[in-house]
Amino acid sequence: MIRRRLTFPVVSIFQQNGCSFVGPKFPVRSSTFVRRDDRHQQLSPVSFSVQAVYVQNPLVFHDRPVQMCCPSCRRVIVTHLSHNAGALAWLSCGGLFLLGCWAGCCLIPFCVDALLDVDHYCPSCNALLGSYKRL
Repeated sequence: MIRRRLTFPVVSIFQQNGCSFVGPKFPVRSSTFVRRDDRHQQLSPVSFSVQAVYVQNPLVFHDRPVQMCCPSCRRVIVTHLSHNAGALAWLSCGGLFLLGCWAGCCLIPFCVDALLDVDHYCPSCNALLGSYKRL
C-alpha cells in the first residue's frame, strides 16, 4: 500500500497594487490524491484546490473621497461621490416650512451638500462601495 502525505502550502498575507490578499505563497493547481478506503479495500480519489481570499480592512466612509482598493475591479482608486437627499435634508425642509419658509425657501436644504447623504462609487467600474448617512 502506498500512502502519500498531504501537504498544504503556507498561507500568507501579501499586497499587490495596494490591495491586501490572503493566499498561498506560490501558485497551487488543483491536485488529486489517492486514498485507500479501508471498508471496501479499494482506492478512491481525493481532490482539493486552494483559492485566494480577498481581505479588505473595514473602512469608515465620510463626506469626503476615500482612497481604497475597489473589491470589484481590484484597483486602487479614489472614490467618486454622489449626494442624495436623506433624513436630515427632509427634516430641515419640514422645519423651515413650519417656521414660515413656505415660498420655496424650505427647499434650500436640498442644495446644501452638508445636509445631504453621500454615496461612494468606484470611478472605474461604477460599483457602490459605501454610504454615509447624516442622520
